[in-house]
Amino acid sequence: MARHPFIALCSLLVVGSGCALVNSYDGLKDGDRPRVVRATDEAKRRDAASDRGFIVARADTAGAEATRFDSYLIVGLGLAYAPTEDVQVSFITTLPGALNDVVTSFAQFRYVVARSDRIVVALRANIDGIVGAGSETGWSMTAGALVDLYLDPKGALGLHVGVSAGAVDGSAVLGSAVFAGGGYVTWQAGVSWRILTALKVIADAWVPSGATLDSPGTFQPAPFALFGYGLRFFGDSVSVDVGLLAGAGDTELNDGAGAFFVAFSTRL
Repeated sequence: MARHPFIALCSLLVVGSGCALVNSYDGLKDGDRPRVVRATDEAKRRDAASDRGFIVARADTAGAEATRFDSYLIVGLGLAYAPTEDVQVSFITTLPGALNDVVTSFAQFRYVVARSDRIVVALRANIDGIVGAGSETGWSMTAGALVDLYLDPKGALGLHVGVSAGAVDGSAVLGSAVFAGGGYVTWQAGVSWRILTALKVIADAWVPSGATLDSPGTFQPAPFALFGYGLRFFGDSVSVDVGLLAGAGDTELNDGAGAFFVAFSTRL
């Protein structure tokens, strides 16, 4: 929607079966059975911000009855609430004056539709708005899917993809392109790697496409891609992200390694 987006995600459906557990009774009571820890559980264990990357969302939620507050340095604020393990609502807004007098806000509803040992698939819906001077005023409604895939049984290395599609009302300036009044699609990809007990490496990429003023009725990719990468120091109640926001193509962030990025997350 704007020069500094946070949006997300990809489509896939995974079906698991528990028939073998139903049909095989070994005489043990439920309390006597060893608990099987899934890779997806290990991936978010002790991480207060496990449901998001640097610039895009993940498929999984923050956990049942979890409430989290996010502070993106002096640029924006966020709040997320998950009433159950599979449902989450979140809101992010930039602060007035932080991004050249443009205020951008994002509201998201997320619902996990499939969960297995190493894969989480979620559907999500977004309402995003931008208020500013001139052409930088508009909003979008999108819906899509998110997928988390973990490559090892401990959930240390994860791949995250997603796509969303919807429509833009008004306009949004993205580099030299102006997306206006039409279809709008965003793509994302990311990786997370837990290298120490309380330290992760995170990298995200986000690319939009849609109808522009120069090409009404057709889909055109934006003249840039946005990247976020760095380290996350995490714990049960607090996580801290330190990294860079960078871009490729026609964007203010393609100068050098990128802009310094810091985010604090607190689980209330």
